[in-house]
Amino acid sequence: MTEIFNESQDKTFSPKPESRPNPKPESRPSPKPESRPSPKPESRPSPKPESRPSPKPESRPID
Repeated sequence: MTEIFNESQDKTFSPKPESRPNPKPESRPSPKPESRPSPKPESRPSPKPESRPSPKPESRPID
């Protein structure tokens, strides 16, 4: 019983670094450049010349 008491006493008075709540750099919310919403040039809606409606000379009705 003395051993158990000493163990509890030791745990209570000696906070272990892995037991106490310590903010870890990988655990805390850190804005990562690859995680944050960044407008990518290939992701953003860009008007492509082949995608936009262009009047083709062979497609338009020639009178």
